[in-house]
Amino acid sequence: MSSKLKEQLAELDRQIEAMRAAGNRAGEAAAHAQKALLYALSMDLQAAAQEIAKAGVLAEEEGEVEALARAHLGRGKALLNRPGQRKEARDALSKAAALYHTLEDPSGEAEALKELANLDIAAGDFQGAMEHINKAIAVLEEGGADEPERTIELYQMRSSCHLLLGDLDAALADLDTALDLAQQSEDSALALQIRVQQYTLQSLLAGGTSSEQLAALLQEAQQAGNLQATADIRLQQAAKSFWAGQYRQALEQAQAARQAAREADDLTKFMRYLSASLLMAEAQERLEDRPGVLATLLTCKVYLETHLGPEVGRAMSMVLDALEQRWGREGLAEAVRIYQQRAQEQGPYQV
Repeated sequence: MSSKLKEQLAELDRQIEAMRAAGNRAGEAAAHAQKALLYALSMDLQAAAQEIAKAGVLAEEEGEVEALARAHLGRGKALLNRPGQRKEARDALSKAAALYHTLEDPSGEAEALKELANLDIAAGDFQGAMEHINKAIAVLEEGGADEPERTIELYQMRSSCHLLLGDLDAALADLDTALDLAQQSEDSALALQIRVQQYTLQSLLAGGTSSEQLAALLQEAQQAGNLQATADIRLQQAAKSFWAGQYRQALEQAQAARQAAREADDLTKFMRYLSASLLMAEAQERLEDRPGVLATLLTCKVYLETHLGPEVGRAMSMVLDALEQRWGREGLAEAVRIYQQRAQEQGPYQV
């Protein structure tokens, strides 16, 4: 924890004591909510959830509906990526959505519904996610909320759900709408990101995007400092090289895509990391580097388990278990032996 953060938390503690002494419970609740935000920004989600719970109790005692809605929303967000507490996250977010609806606050209600959609996506319930997204879009439109960024994000999320359900045409239609909104709001970085997503889907429908188009997009993304778009384009380049039989080049491009995914801060970075890792492993197998395949899959397993929980790790274990069927018991044992020898000589593989 940085010294600046410690100072901010100490100042909030002083404010809480002063509010408590003055009997200002609403102010005390607001200070606890601010502490929760600071903890969440520093990724101390347990402390954030505790502060949000305190703010919620105080707000409820005072009948402060808006403060209570903020507390439930904050608690739900803090618990969102903790696999063992997703039920608690859903309860908190549902309460927040209902309270914001009572307050006739379309922005707050849409935010809570969006996070409920994220919970659905994490559980593999893409149809349920689309229902929450549809409701959030309707809430913003009917409430007259002028929030283009949030609306664009919702259309992007719905596009991803359509894609995961196998409806490429619907996925592209939502990206078209998102791009129109981004261009209307003159957000060039967001428009670039959406264009890259469009190229990705169009390549699935039409059999590929030209290398020249990908190179031009990559240069534009790098100049804009857009890590998400950079990762997407590098992954497409790697796939194109792989199917062209250029396995060494595909491996290098997939490694770059995986690194770009790690450095991104959006919610889909883990899917990109997984995709890049699997493409790396395929290229390494074509290059007859079985120990490299093991290293890539094991580091992917560790990375995803660390950030998403043991469920994902178990899925990666199934991928690793399938190697024996492909290589045979002796082939796998030899690959493990060389992998362990490399790890001793070169140190642990980096995730």
